[in-house]
Amino acid sequence: IVYLSDVLILSTKYMTFSKTLPYSRIPIIDFLRGFTLLGVVVSNYMHFQQTEILQTNCDKTLGWIENIFFAPQWISLSFLFGFGFWSLMKKLKQEEKPFVPAFTKRMFWLFLIGILNAFFYYGDILRDFAVMGILLLFLVNLKKKTLLMMTLIGTLLIPFIAALSINSAFYHQQDWNSLTHFFESSQWKDVLHYNLIHLKKHQLENPYYLISIHFEIFVFFIWGLLACRFKIFHDKSKTLDFAKRIFWISIIGILLIGFLNYFGLKNLNRFYQFNVLKEILCAGFSISGISMIYLSGIFQKTFRFIEIYGKMTLSNYLFQNLISLLLFSGIGFSIGTKQPAWIYFLIAILVYVIQIFVSSIWFKKFKLGPFEWLWRSLSSGKILPLLK
Repeated sequence: IVYLSDVLILSTKYMTFSKTLPYSRIPIIDFLRGFTLLGVVVSNYMHFQQTEILQTNCDKTLGWIENIFFAPQWISLSFLFGFGFWSLMKKLKQEEKPFVPAFTKRMFWLFLIGILNAFFYYGDILRDFAVMGILLLFLVNLKKKTLLMMTLIGTLLIPFIAALSINSAFYHQQDWNSLTHFFESSQWKDVLHYNLIHLKKHQLENPYYLISIHFEIFVFFIWGLLACRFKIFHDKSKTLDFAKRIFWISIIGILLIGFLNYFGLKNLNRFYQFNVLKEILCAGFSISGISMIYLSGIFQKTFRFIEIYGKMTLSNYLFQNLISLLLFSGIGFSIGTKQPAWIYFLIAILVYVIQIFVSSIWFKKFKLGPFEWLWRSLSSGKILPLLK
């Protein structure tokens, strides 16, 4: 982490960017947004499988792949949200528009969109992003080095806070399998009841989610904010150097945690959740690895489609959740919660591919994704142009 801080501080000497358009869209950021949604859809869909289902070797292998490459992508999404926060602030400042009122309105409407989304999908994260996003306003005037040190300390505290909140959450565990008959019902009210109960028990009454997850979201908001302030992704050579360092730091960290677990030091998790730290490192490993592949220039045509897909992250996320409701619940195709893991995995990949195809067609005629357009129109108080 200290090594990473040196990289961020020293990176300022390479800043030789145009002063006229320094905060225009950055292709790799759109690509990474699109890539993280692959992790989100795979992880969310695979979690529809009941835990009581007998796990085959295929299920276990897919579960391992999901935990390493897909499940941690909510951390990457938090990082990218923080990046977007600072980018938006500089853009509005350049346009001589007040930032605080504009951003507050955006978070207000994002929160309401998140509440609506929670009716269709119990694991909504938009509300959390909206609430924690407001707190970023208190950090905009801090110096970069001060903010960097705060974030380093916060990162080290994440596993400790996780250990405390997991211990206190012991008596708040819920038997989710006992509620699945509501989800598999053909009645709207039963499915809605399932989502709201799941939301209440899993998020609103769960100390681990309320304390640790929100703290972790906020810390990675700040990491993304710092990445934008230090212009890590504004220059190809600097981005590649940064990605390489994160990649090797993540691999070494994952191996060290595996070493601790192998020698029976799992009891340390009672005081410091190394598994949470491993999830963070897995996010760093996957996001830095895919960044290096992107920067190498291979798969350029394919990655261009993912860039376009990433421009409508909000819309694609919401449609993923709506599609899951129609596919898995009793009010739709009733695939249910008792299928093998590979069923959920393949459905997630198929949905992702279809969304990429639809997004590429959409942007041929429209400037914004449908929900991005709605969100920005509500935030600005006027109907924005949508057609190109």
